[in-house]
Amino acid sequence: MPRPPCCKHVRQLPGVRVFKPQGVPLAGLEVIHLQVEELEALRLAHAEQLYQEAAAPRMGISRATFGRLLDEAHRKVTRALLEGLALRIEGGSYHLAGESCPRCEPHPRPIHPSSPGESMKIAVPILDETRISPHFGRCGAFLVFDTEDGRIRSREIRPNTHGHHAHTGPGHEHGHGQHSHAGFLALLGDCGVVISAGMGPGALTALQGAGMRVLLVRPGQSPEGAVQAFLEGRLTESEQGACEAHP
Repeated sequence: MPRPPCCKHVRQLPGVRVFKPQGVPLAGLEVIHLQVEELEALRLAHAEQLYQEAAAPRMGISRATFGRLLDEAHRKVTRALLEGLALRIEGGSYHLAGESCPRCEPHPRPIHPSSPGESMKIAVPILDETRISPHFGRCGAFLVFDTEDGRIRSREIRPNTHGHHAHTGPGHEHGHGQHSHAGFLALLGDCGVVISAGMGPGALTALQGAGMRVLLVRPGQSPEGAVQAFLEGRLTESEQGACEAHP
């Protein structure tokens, strides 16, 4: 069964839906369909001049997904301009920011602190309260930090009840792994950031698709130290690199 497309946050619907060459009847033109979320990607990238890292969370999607939307939007608009075609903005998989969406409710849009009073929750897979687990899926629990104004306000331990599904040998990203990813999203759905010392590609895709920012740190760090480093902007580029699969 096909995997349902993720729902993208869109700030507002366009006031004008159809564009065409002057003096040519619409009935005689080929029409290119630009999806609403593709227009939103154009707006964020060009009208607001945001980099993908900042724009993707605004839509509740991963940077890779945002990049694909933007590339497709560029292709469609360029073809319409060069070939003199009509452009119609409609359709897609999205919902307006501020409106409820049943598909997105378990995975709220993350909040990124940028001004006094804003807050976010940061999840860290742990072996115990002093050590980060080297394996995201097989950790015993998650230590969730509630932060505000760049400071840690409280901590909460959430037992990992999905760990026994997370890795089942070769091919663990399929089968039971899909169920465990849904469980992790439900468990950590109120978090905006996940900091881990190791994570498989399936879990990475699932978390980023839900709008969470995923960062890697070197093994051996303390959970609180890693969170404080993130809040103070001290994580190095190597620690924020792409996650790799684990056996």
